[in-house]
Amino acid sequence: NLSALGCANAEIHHYNGIKWLAQWKGKADLIYVDPSRRADSQRKYRIEDCLPNVAMYQNLLLEKSNEVLLKISPFMDIRQLIDRFPLLFELHILSVKNDCKELLLRLKSSSSAACQIFCSNIMADGKTDTFHFDLAQEKAAQPSYSHALRYIYEPNSSLLKSGAFRLLSSHYQLAKLHPNTHLYTSDYLCSAWQGRIFKVMDKPLSGGNCLSRNHPMTPAQLKKKFNIKSANEEDFLLAFTDIEKPKTRWAKLVSTSSSESRVSSSEF
Repeated sequence: NLSALGCANAEIHHYNGIKWLAQWKGKADLIYVDPSRRADSQRKYRIEDCLPNVAMYQNLLLEKSNEVLLKISPFMDIRQLIDRFPLLFELHILSVKNDCKELLLRLKSSSSAACQIFCSNIMADGKTDTFHFDLAQEKAAQPSYSHALRYIYEPNSSLLKSGAFRLLSSHYQLAKLHPNTHLYTSDYLCSAWQGRIFKVMDKPLSGGNCLSRNHPMTPAQLKKKFNIKSANEEDFLLAFTDIEKPKTRWAKLVSTSSSESRVSSSEF
C-alpha cells in the first residue's frame, strides 16, 4: 500500500502499538487507529472486544497527537459512540453504493463544540451524496406526518445509520409516514433527495421486489401472499405502517441523479 501511494518516508515498527506509543517522546499531527475486529476466528464489533480498545486508550492517543482518527465498525450505535468519546468533534458515516462500510471518528483534545455527524454515500457513478448535522438539530426538528402520497422516499444507508429521521422531514419538506417508519412521502418529486425514490402506482404490477419497513409481514411472506415470482429491478411492493395502519403499495423506482437503484441487503 505504501508503494502504491508513493510513500517513501514511512517507518515500520513491528511492535505493540500502544506500548510503543506510551514510551515515545514525540508528538504526532495525526494518529490513525484501525482496531482489529477479529478474535478467536470470530468477527467483533463492540469497542471493548476489539484490539486495541480505543475507548480505554483515548487519553493516551490524544496526549501523543494533535488529532486522532478512529475506524470503527458500522454496526456501532451513533449515540453510544458520542457518549464514549467526549472529545469527538466529527463522526463520518461512509457508505459505498448504499452499503454502510465504516464509521470514522475524529477526536481532538481542544474540541469543545457539539459533534458534527457527516453522512456520505459514494454512488456507482463516482458521485457522492453528503449530509451533515448535529444531535441538537435532530432533536429540535419538527417533522410532519401523512399517509402515502404520490412519491415515497427511502433514505440511503448512511442517513438511516445516522438516525436523523426527524430532521430529514423538515430539511426536505417531506412528510414522514409514521414516527417509527423511516420512509417519507410527498405529492411532488423531490429530486434533491439522497436515497431511493418510488412512484406509487394506481394498480398492481406483475412482479417485483419487496421492501418492508415497520410492517408485520416480512418480504418472504409478502411474496407468498401476493404470489410474486418475477423480480423486475424497477418494480416494488412497499409494505409499511403509516399514521393509520399497516399498508402495502405497488411502486416503481424513480431514476434521478441522486437516487440509488441498487437493492441493498439491509432492507430485508
